[in-house]
Amino acid sequence: LVLLTSTEWSPSGHPGEPCQPMFPASARKSLLAATRQLARSRRCRCWSPFQNRAHSSALPSFTAIDHIAISVTCLDRSATWYGELLGFEKFRLGDPMFHNEEIVMLNHGTNVKLALLQIPEKMSRKKAAGGSGYAPLNLTNALRETAGCLQAEGCEGEIVPTNGLVRILRGHFSLSVGTKHEFDDFREKLPQKLEDLNKKLREADNDEVDSKESLLWVEYEDYGVQESVFFHDLDLNEVEVSYWK
Repeated sequence: LVLLTSTEWSPSGHPGEPCQPMFPASARKSLLAATRQLARSRRCRCWSPFQNRAHSSALPSFTAIDHIAISVTCLDRSATWYGELLGFEKFRLGDPMFHNEEIVMLNHGTNVKLALLQIPEKMSRKKAAGGSGYAPLNLTNALRETAGCLQAEGCEGEIVPTNGLVRILRGHFSLSVGTKHEFDDFREKLPQKLEDLNKKLREADNDEVDSKESLLWVEYEDYGVQESVFFHDLDLNEVEVSYWK
């Protein structure tokens, strides 16, 4: 409402710069009228952060993200991958609530926990074409189909695991290191480590590599105050390791 009624607006937000009307006068009047009408109709319930201030003490006070959960096609294989590449260890080993045929809980130090969730075999595998056996199912296939539908509806973006709509739909999680030296060292060694681990763990299970390019994909970004490197695990879950300058 403030933006609609204001006759001055600086695009950059810096004082001293010339201000221009945000909307034409006629448009502001029309939008103001519509806003007032909705407010009077009681059909518009606008929430304000200042209302219910007395109840704010009832909100939880979070200290950290407890854990991240990702889906994988093989618990043991993924636990080995995250252990050898990123240094994760099994958390509460021997506790059946955290280690069974459906979940393996990992931790790194005391504050970073990762839950690996086993995808049911019927979901992770499909019948091999022209045969009675089963072939590995690339977990990004469903995302590719969804991305294709979005593209057909006019959404712009590529349909590949390393970019565009598929990457946006899949999301990622990020791990932070404490020093620039540690980040640079990890980034330098990452491509070779990925190649070695993927070859060792995928071939050990006689598994077909769906896309070598996707499994060995590494992307570096410098955001000014943060540097990040992105890559995939064995199931094409996207992982980020970052350093805040």
